[in-house]
Amino acid sequence: MPSYKITDYTYPTEGGLARLILTYQGIEFENVRFEKENASEAEAAAPFGLLPILEEDGQLVAAGQALCPYLAIHLDLAGKNIKEQAMCGTIMSGLYEMFRNVRREYILSMPLEER
Repeated sequence: MPSYKITDYTYPTEGGLARLILTYQGIEFENVRFEKENASEAEAAAPFGLLPILEEDGQLVAAGQALCPYLAIHLDLAGKNIKEQAMCGTIMSGLYEMFRNVRREYILSMPLEER
């Protein structure tokens, strides 16, 4: 069984759903979270300078909105036919927009020097 690590912010992001997927499957994972103002080192190591990121066996495999589709396919949760896969993709798109809106509101509420 691979080992997983999710590095993320403390506020809601796509990483929250990735954590739920792993928990649903009964898969243990390392959960590393940062306040935005303390995330600069993790962001510097991340593609495009943003969290969340997913590591599998110490190797980066997905970032941002690619986390959940990767896990869904990898863990056989992406649907058994093309219609189920389309429904999963639709749900994921809606959840991505929700997390994006929450993140935007959180970042906008931060003092300018912390953004």
